[in-house]
Amino acid sequence: MAIPKTGQSAQNILNRLQTLRENDINWRSGRLFSYVYPAEPEVEQLIKKAYTEYLSENGLDPTAFPSLMHMENDIMDFLRTMLQGDAETVGHLTTGGTESLLLSVKTARDRARAEKGITEPEIILPYTVHSSFYKACSYFNVKAVTVPVRADMRADVEAMRRAVTPNTVLLVASAPSYAFGVIDPIEELGLLALEKNIPLHVDSCIGGLMLAGMRLAGMQVRPWDFSVPGVTSISLDLHKYGYAAKGCSVLMHRNHAHRKYQYFVCTDWTGYSIVNPTMLSSKTGGPTAGAWAVLNYYGEDGYARLARETMHTVRKIRAGIEAIPGLRIVSDPEASLLDFVTESDVNIFELNDELDELGWKVQLQLASDACPANIHLTINRSHTGVEEEFLHDLVYCVQKVRSGVYPEVEKIVAEESAGGYSEEVLYRIMSRLGVDMNTLPKRMANINRILNVLPDVVMKEVLSSFYARMYAAHP
Repeated sequence: MAIPKTGQSAQNILNRLQTLRENDINWRSGRLFSYVYPAEPEVEQLIKKAYTEYLSENGLDPTAFPSLMHMENDIMDFLRTMLQGDAETVGHLTTGGTESLLLSVKTARDRARAEKGITEPEIILPYTVHSSFYKACSYFNVKAVTVPVRADMRADVEAMRRAVTPNTVLLVASAPSYAFGVIDPIEELGLLALEKNIPLHVDSCIGGLMLAGMRLAGMQVRPWDFSVPGVTSISLDLHKYGYAAKGCSVLMHRNHAHRKYQYFVCTDWTGYSIVNPTMLSSKTGGPTAGAWAVLNYYGEDGYARLARETMHTVRKIRAGIEAIPGLRIVSDPEASLLDFVTESDVNIFELNDELDELGWKVQLQLASDACPANIHLTINRSHTGVEEEFLHDLVYCVQKVRSGVYPEVEKIVAEESAGGYSEEVLYRIMSRLGVDMNTLPKRMANINRILNVLPDVVMKEVLSSFYARMYAAHP
């Protein structure tokens, strides 16, 4: 569908959009366990209306569009309460969790440079932190010091203590971690942060509003927010369990003394003076208006209700998984994220494909030093009502995979790579398994099994090369 030389009618363009999305996932169906957090139908319409009302407004200059500043301040006031901050707690909206995490690292780096003279900064990361922290280190020339986690997938406080050096500018924790849904020991890490006079960032992008809603609903939640001494900043995505439109996250700080290092100010060029609290300059006001609308719609009581309903669904799905022979929940998840591994007679890669065949889009996570390959479920309000169907199909798929016979992928990889890896070797491996490296097959089990055993440096090259092929020119 190339863009034509001659412009087309609006209706024709909209028809083409509908055609393009025919192969996209139906995220309203309750069969998708990642990527999208569907709001209730009436809320979705409200968000769309508010978003389009501010589609062209520019968040660059608050003096030109003070309504956007007003809405952002309202959002921060709401989150200050939800995260148990005080009158000094401040923050800014960002375009997503990645930007929030990038800015948390940039802020810590710049503060340490200004106040401690640190020029070779390091941050300490439990092995289970989000990948965006590594992106931040790559972007901002910060050394990532990764430490192992405990057997329960939570941060090892003593290991982090041993990793502290005079160049440490930030400690990082998750509430909850994306991969396993557990909350790190934030209280203990807060004490370590205070003892060492090092900022502590809590990444709650995926679960912040869920955890806050659970607390308001009277559920027991491990302390993780600004109520914990030592917590300096928190990242939280409104476009996840806030059910706002995509493109809206928050980076909150305990006070402006820390937040000021997030800002970029430029007055030494020939144009207008620039003050950027976030990575972007120009940005649509749509996400701000959409988030403001949804927070006003739900309020604290609404998020408490959503948390109660969602956690009821989580408990049903978790109990169902635990009752299936051959499946085991990883650790002891504390919010709405579940992960499970399989026994040796249930090939998890084939199980992922079988679920996909039945229309269930789960998320496969490859093996790491902390855990074997596993299936990840991000559970939200859209899954209420489909639990029994999902569990029924999961039992069916487990039984089907258990009786299947599959290629010995690991053996083939070992045979072909005995002399090392190269593009030719990878092509031979793929060829023996009937995989075309230039197209994305419907069944991904063999590709995922190959990736699961490749050395990290080789896997990165394979994935980079594959993406380059997908986003290439098509003359």
